[in-house]
Amino acid sequence: MDCKVTIQQMGGGGRDLIRGIAKAGGSVKPISVMTQKGLVKLMEEVGFPDINDDKFPADEWVNFYRVDNYSATAYFYLDSPQSNLPALAPLEQRLKGIINNK
Repeated sequence: MDCKVTIQQMGGGGRDLIRGIAKAGGSVKPISVMTQKGLVKLMEEVGFPDINDDKFPADEWVNFYRVDNYSATAYFYLDSPQSNLPALAPLEQRLKGIINNK
């Protein structure tokens, strides 16, 4: 049995909000901005200012890809009280790279 999950996480807000998210360590990738002239698709636009450039439109709606942490739990049932499964690794080893970027 296979399982494939694809999650596209989008966010939106003003330029300064997105700058704040990035400054706080969030991973953001602006993909479009609504300007007074209309929607600009940043992935198709050549030479549009970076979100951190003062020339990037202020007070305009910006859509962006976000990266969030997800977790999942899978349960399975053994057909007997014993198994040949290895012992679980210590908690610190299992959480390495997940908590506090260790």
